[in-house]
Amino acid sequence: MANKTVLIIGSSKAIVRTAMQEGANVAFTFLNSTDEAESIAEEMSTKYPEQRCLACQCDIADAVAMEKTIKDLIAEFNQVEALVNNAGLRAMQCSHEPDKEK
Repeated sequence: MANKTVLIIGSSKAIVRTAMQEGANVAFTFLNSTDEAESIAEEMSTKYPEQRCLACQCDIADAVAMEKTIKDLIAEFNQVEALVNNAGLRAMQCSHEPDKEK
């Protein structure tokens, strides 16, 4: 993965670290933990100064936000060669809505 750009959706530090160890530039998405995400990006950029690591806040359930994130990454890195999907979506039901299956 040397000199390739990897986008990690729903990232974890371990996945970012592994991709960086393999020589990749990494962009990863996160939803809420801004301080943690920025800390990971800074730590990886310091440890691997020849590579780039970018944290991107994005709600992957929002198609418009995801499209903007991809466009921004292509502008930043010129291309993305690999995608790691580590995110999941879950359906949520409000407690005041009746369960239609019962």
